[in-house]
Amino acid sequence: MLDIKPIRLQRHLMLITLAGLCTACATGGGSFDRHALPSPIVINTWDTGPSEQDHVLEGVLQPPPSAHPEYGFTAAEPYIIRTSNAAQPVDPDRATADQDDQFDTTLYHRHPDTVSDTHPASERISINPETWRAKPGIQDYTSYLEGDNDGQYLLLADASNVLKTATFTYTRLGMVQLAPENRYDPSLSNIFYKGSLRPEAIPVSGRATYEGYWERALATLANDYVNGYRGNTLTVSKASFEVDFSTRKLSGTLDGRNGERRQGYTIQADITGADFLGVATPLEYSNVQEDAVLSGSFFGPQAAELAGRLVGIHRNAVGVFAARQTSASNIVEGEASSLAIGLHADASATEAPTSVFQDARTLAYSGNIHVLRFNGTDIDLRQLSTDQGLSCCVEPQFQFIQIGALPVDSDGQKSEKVMYFTQGTLTPLADMPASGQASYRGRWLAFGRAPKGQAYIASTEHAARFTADFDARTLTGTLQGPSGADLIDVRANIQGNRFNGTTHILSRLSSDSQGINIASDAVIRGSGQLSGAFHGPGANELAGHFINEDKRFGGVFGAKQRIPLKTAAEGRHP
Repeated sequence: MLDIKPIRLQRHLMLITLAGLCTACATGGGSFDRHALPSPIVINTWDTGPSEQDHVLEGVLQPPPSAHPEYGFTAAEPYIIRTSNAAQPVDPDRATADQDDQFDTTLYHRHPDTVSDTHPASERISINPETWRAKPGIQDYTSYLEGDNDGQYLLLADASNVLKTATFTYTRLGMVQLAPENRYDPSLSNIFYKGSLRPEAIPVSGRATYEGYWERALATLANDYVNGYRGNTLTVSKASFEVDFSTRKLSGTLDGRNGERRQGYTIQADITGADFLGVATPLEYSNVQEDAVLSGSFFGPQAAELAGRLVGIHRNAVGVFAARQTSASNIVEGEASSLAIGLHADASATEAPTSVFQDARTLAYSGNIHVLRFNGTDIDLRQLSTDQGLSCCVEPQFQFIQIGALPVDSDGQKSEKVMYFTQGTLTPLADMPASGQASYRGRWLAFGRAPKGQAYIASTEHAARFTADFDARTLTGTLQGPSGADLIDVRANIQGNRFNGTTHILSRLSSDSQGINIASDAVIRGSGQLSGAFHGPGANELAGHFINEDKRFGGVFGAKQRIPLKTAAEGRHP
């Protein structure tokens, strides 16, 4: 068994357990206190006797977690030092990768002379144009931009704060500058890129063209009086790329004939997975004749967009870029090998929001089912269960998936913002059964709120059973209560290694003898949408999520394939 050492969690990630989720109070809301690990649950309680057992596959090992992907980069412009007349390169302490996948934020690095208790050297700030538009005094200066920006760029500013940004669907780049505490103190322009939704798979062959923009900052000159972003606030610089997915090569051009100091590059890079790495070579007209290391990633389904950065080998230039696919030919789509999904719910005991759940969100997969990767932090799910003696998210019968729920927030306080999740390694399309039927048994976890605000929480005591008909390409099943009664009907169609369908609450969700209480005049009813996938060799396991149409009830489920006891040895997968 792979030994993963305990992971120290950041303050903003507050962790509690599913056992705590089982103690919803009777009159609305839930208690999220921690509880001891419960006794093992017998899953097939609806049967008179154990006629089946889990189809356990031998020799399954979990790999170590993969390296953290980069979702962005921020660099403060090189700045003059008042006590020196020397040229100044990019400050490495103010040029940082961003592993947080929050698309609307970036790190901002302040001038060292302006750092204080209330103004830290670096902090996370909003780069969402709508958030900036709502600030007092902000004006739209987009019409002053020079160059063709296809309506993508915006320039928003007041007397001291500036946001210049171009936003595509999955990528964003630009420049941001914040006012110092004292208006006579210096401030720094920060260039940035951000990406969201790393692709589950990228094309395996074919060619594609990408068009977008880039921003740059150069080293200050000797005896200079301005910082390194000089003259670029009103300029729009183009970026173009050609990608050959068959040879895993990327080439391109960053055009910088505009601005106060001209700078441009040709690009050559190799593609590995969803990332690329290469060299940016200065064009003849460039002010800085220094090669740069270039790196970046594809974002969006099937590499719909790309973004990245470059840093000169002597740090005399830094740049960021983003682009979207504008044409493609002979594309053969790739196959995803893993899937991780998060559902965010407002489980606050003091509020009754009209919408409890947000839409499902794809998470970065760590490469190990026991390690959940969220906002740049790795969470060892087994340590939560064993070291702390708590029930969280590790189901021992699962070999290729894990499901669970973790409260998450960003204010460092105990949180009732809950993220339900599923993650695992997908069944290869070639390994999906083409015929026959298979039964699955597992568990489901959910949270919901009735129209009057009363909470309903489904815990690890809630069983799930499914039947996959691979001839008819259908999945049917039920989500059950602790007593084994059918609570929710599931019907879905199988496409490849995925399934999509509907859920329907049978009668209503109400109180029961297991302590999941809800007032008789405040019940949860209705139907919803369901999505999921098969995982492991031969569709050995399945996992998915569902959300009611009114978004006031949702959850996750996971199940393992069952085989008759009498053929267990014969049916074991090699």
